[in-house]
Amino acid sequence: MADVTRDQARTISKEIEQAIQPILQNYGLSAMVEKTIYGTEYGCKIKGMKTNGKSVRQAEFEKHCYLYGLKPEDFGKTVEISGKSFQIAGLKLSAKKYPILLSREGKMYHCQRSSLRL
Repeated sequence: MADVTRDQARTISKEIEQAIQPILQNYGLSAMVEKTIYGTEYGCKIKGMKTNGKSVRQAEFEKHCYLYGLKPEDFGKTVEISGKSFQIAGLKLSAKKYPILLSREGKMYHCQRSSLRL
């Protein structure tokens, strides 16, 4: 049997996240796949939290954005880096060098605060 690839792991994680949302919404929670392992096996860590109707990623961003000189309203803003447009999509607190998450065309990227011109 072939190993689980990175792309397959991403797809599986997205599908799990979507499938679990309706269950957690019954309890006022939202979920996000936080960590994924793949290769000869697949595994993921799912984080669920009270978010008042926001995504987990947005709620976490609003809670910790001040640590990086950002404001809650910066979540979802479009920024331009090297001539390409990205949306601010969250924070990865465990990433010391590149803690800011950006999204572009369905993919996630990491950057430093100094790369953002807000």
